[in-house]
Amino acid sequence: MKKFIFLFIIIFSSCKEDKIYIKSVSYAQFEEFVNETKYITAFALSKNNLKRPNEKIIMLKAVLKYFLEDLDVISKYKFRIILKGNLSFLGKQLVNKINHLNSRNLKFKKTLFILINYSG
Repeated sequence: MKKFIFLFIIIFSSCKEDKIYIKSVSYAQFEEFVNETKYITAFALSKNNLKRPNEKIIMLKAVLKYFLEDLDVISKYKFRIILKGNLSFLGKQLVNKINHLNSRNLKFKKTLFILINYSG
């Protein structure tokens, strides 16, 4: 679970406080939402965000690499996790790991889509 908390902190550390509205929910409320939801989409990095300073992009790549290190641990969450978007900025090794992750856990009824370098 710590990997996801770490990712959450990085995503929100680059936002301006006056632009963030986060509704407080209990763990039970969050768990109920997750249990009743078949598809969840997370917007991790937009195409415009790639214009940020290089050190933030390097940090995102490091978080992705860390997240993808142990796919068996990811399977314990009982979600099919699919990372989508233009992944060309990540390099061949990370893209291969993402493709491998995307092909796993087909048996799970719930899907988490994480959008990276998307435009919209």
